[in-house]
Amino acid sequence: MKKEDKFNILFVSTTNIQPSLSFGYLISYFKKYSELRDDFCFEIFECERLLDIIITSPNEIVRKAKKFDVVCFSTITEDYNFILKTSKEIHDAASCKIFFGGHHISALPEKLPSYVDVGLIGEAEETFKELLELLARGEFKTKNLKNIDGIVYHNARKTIITKKRKMIWPLDNIPPPAREYFSRHHRGKKYWYSMDELAGKRVGVLSASRGCPFSCIFCDASLFWNNSIRWFSEERIVDEIKELIEKYEVDLIKFNDNLGIYNKEKLRKVIELLRKQGLLNRFKVIKYQLRVDLIDDELIELLKVFGVREIALGIETQNKTLLKELKGGKVTPNMNKKVILKLLKNGFFVWPEIIVGIPGEDEHSLRETLKITNIKGVLDYHISLLIPYPGTPIWSYAKEKGLVSDNMDWEELRLELNEKTININVFLSTMDKQKFKDIIKPYLSKNKRVLTVSNVKSRFVNGLKLLVTNPRTFYKVMKEIL
Repeated sequence: MKKEDKFNILFVSTTNIQPSLSFGYLISYFKKYSELRDDFCFEIFECERLLDIIITSPNEIVRKAKKFDVVCFSTITEDYNFILKTSKEIHDAASCKIFFGGHHISALPEKLPSYVDVGLIGEAEETFKELLELLARGEFKTKNLKNIDGIVYHNARKTIITKKRKMIWPLDNIPPPAREYFSRHHRGKKYWYSMDELAGKRVGVLSASRGCPFSCIFCDASLFWNNSIRWFSEERIVDEIKELIEKYEVDLIKFNDNLGIYNKEKLRKVIELLRKQGLLNRFKVIKYQLRVDLIDDELIELLKVFGVREIALGIETQNKTLLKELKGGKVTPNMNKKVILKLLKNGFFVWPEIIVGIPGEDEHSLRETLKITNIKGVLDYHISLLIPYPGTPIWSYAKEKGLVSDNMDWEELRLELNEKTININVFLSTMDKQKFKDIIKPYLSKNKRVLTVSNVKSRFVNGLKLLVTNPRTFYKVMKEIL
């Protein structure tokens, strides 16, 4: 132990877009339920990004890791190259243990690197607690790992995957994330890209649920959460909103869920509790994720009362056949358009989320899909390539086609779509690639985001810092821009 005779645990987050709630949950769960809570200190390190590129140097993390007993990474597919490189350098330079968790290693546990001590598969709060308790008792040995559910580890050159961990129920047994460990930047981040009435406001992030009951073939949430959804109680949701408003002085609330609260009875109870506590109308809700087939007039009225201003709508495609293949269910292109128009009419900002580069997509269906962005009143949208995330049905399809592998260059699965990533990303569409690029290019160049002065300043400062400390990455960023 290196600090005050305590074990020091470092969490490394490769994204600074929003706080790593998963790390906050691991900390709060351990501090609530472990009798050894006083033997540990925790710290969350958030990598800096410029555009969609990590600009934090692995060397910076390695130097920091030398002061810790355990370094934990949440494995994100598009950042996995960086995570592998950084964790290998930590292994070579420091004496700490290395843990992997998150979606990527949960989908490919058999590919745990030889230099990583343990991979945590799926929901990890109880697993993490048990591992740290082994460490504190001096019992963190290979022979003892077999008794911990939900992990992958190495033993005599064999990869061992233990019994599947049962998910926690009721979900309220998991305490709110330990937000005091988030950087000041993420205890109340300012919203820098949106409509004028929201830009520059302070944002708080929370979860109302875990999982998703749907089975979209491109989404890894179904695999990770066992194709189910669990909700926090209405009281718990309101308690967290209250904390964000009163302790962290946020103006905007963002739910970090696959879907926002779509159950009308549950939402009605949340609204009533907020009203009783004088919290209603003290915040607005942004980036509220919904499926088209969940929205009706009754839900729209509830969303208005709840303070929802911005709805992120999973449109995906405007081709009926492709839409059914991607999402199943009864969603149709006509429903997509009708719901967008209805939401706009009711005063919501609508953020259509579109997927392109789909097998079977042709020029006509691509152009029809992109027309959604031109609907009057749609001020912003998000277009992404169909990404074959490990473990999803679309991953299996891409693997059969020889387009992906378990040991591929993971940067080829970058979610951010721009003129540069089109050239390197795995391309699943049956369209001619050059024709596809010609059609999509005008829509990528439409930058509708409202950048505040503070954000422009932040990017400028980060760019100068990068030029001095890491010229090679600075050059990489410049190639993205130019």
